[in-house]
Amino acid sequence: MNVRKGEEFADQSYARVVFDTMREGFVVLDEQSVIRLANAACESMFGYPTGDLLGRHISLLIPGWGGDDDAAEGRREGGSSFPIDLSRAEAMVDGADHLVCVIHDLTDEELLRHNASIDPLTGVLNRRDLLAKGGAELERAGRYGHPCTVLMLDIDHFKSINDTFGHAEGDVALQRFAAACEEILRQNDMFGRMGGEEFAIVLPETNSEGGH
Repeated sequence: MNVRKGEEFADQSYARVVFDTMREGFVVLDEQSVIRLANAACESMFGYPTGDLLGRHISLLIPGWGGDDDAAEGRREGGSSFPIDLSRAEAMVDGADHLVCVIHDLTDEELLRHNASIDPLTGVLNRRDLLAKGGAELERAGRYGHPCTVLMLDIDHFKSINDTFGHAEGDVALQRFAAACEEILRQNDMFGRMGGEEFAIVLPETNSEGGH
């Protein structure tokens, strides 16, 4: 009997170590979607002390709870939203239906994807992403017979700016040029830096006259 209790205690101890050291958030919900168990990762992810989560509805952490999508948005204690991936599994606990949820914070992954598509100096699309998105838009326009215009832009005598004032001032000139272009573009226009002082703009639903 003592051996059996020791084995059970060891099993519970190992399970608790795994539960508390998981990087993903882990919650167990009852049939009313009330949180009955939450691990330490939930506290660091959402900002609420674990004890404050118990007995609260899961919508406190996931306002859009109720849909079938695995992708959702989480909400931190301060009210800010962040992207999450949500996995769910049904489980029977003490004869009652429960839902086990594993929550993965996608903030860093979203940031990496964003940075991979942005020119670090000017903050506009980089060459690769502009060619990909712009090419897709041109293909769509050709398929459905819609107008689409591409503008190529470069800064005249840009080399003289670098030679006269230095590369740091040349970088500022590129940033200001990009900012000025973004101010007058529509939300669905695609603007990117092709390299050096060369930029391009893809104008969906715009004919050549409208692109002037």
